[in-house]
Amino acid sequence: MNLDMAKRITGGASRPSKMPGLSWNIPATLCKVGSKLRAIPGSTCSGCYALKGRYMFPNVQNAMHRRLDLYNKAHENGTITRWYEAMAYYANSRRSKLFFRFFDSGDLQSLQMLHDLCIVARMCENTHFWLPTREYGIVREFVSGGYTIPGNMTIRLSSPMVDGFTYPSITGWGITYSAVHTKTPVSGAFVCPAYTQEGKCGECRVCWNPKSTLVSYPQH
Repeated sequence: MNLDMAKRITGGASRPSKMPGLSWNIPATLCKVGSKLRAIPGSTCSGCYALKGRYMFPNVQNAMHRRLDLYNKAHENGTITRWYEAMAYYANSRRSKLFFRFFDSGDLQSLQMLHDLCIVARMCENTHFWLPTREYGIVREFVSGGYTIPGNMTIRLSSPMVDGFTYPSITGWGITYSAVHTKTPVSGAFVCPAYTQEGKCGECRVCWNPKSTLVSYPQH
């Protein structure tokens, strides 16, 4: 596997300027729960950052659609194992800096997708993975089915409402939570410092840490 091959198979990785390493994203317009939340005032999706700014540039949108299309075609063509290998190439590369995010735009599309991303994580035991999601139903089905989250993956169940966090009834290794606040963070939460350091993670890696149960993000 090399960079050119990995790009042909997966559509390439994203490199969000905020974060230390690489990401894999798909169009936010295809979020299942998020698409419903966008119509609800006060929801954490009502002003979705992935539906404005540079995310809406045609080349960025084309790249995100291409990533999802290639993932789907890998299943259709029976070449999903090569897709795993190509994704693992990116996650293990020096460019990832051993911290990889799934979905800086978009969200889980199916239970099968969650299984697939877990397979990639297991292939990259030295890389830390962060998967934020509002697809509680998919995660609940995964956990209730007796499946386990890889030890190097942190799934953060994102609160649907700003200033309205309650703990979801989904627990287990690798299951953590996140909230969004306007003025007052959720009690006991770690407050994301990005907005005090030019909108970047800097040295912080809490979102990738499964021991950090709750992270609260200032609304932006």
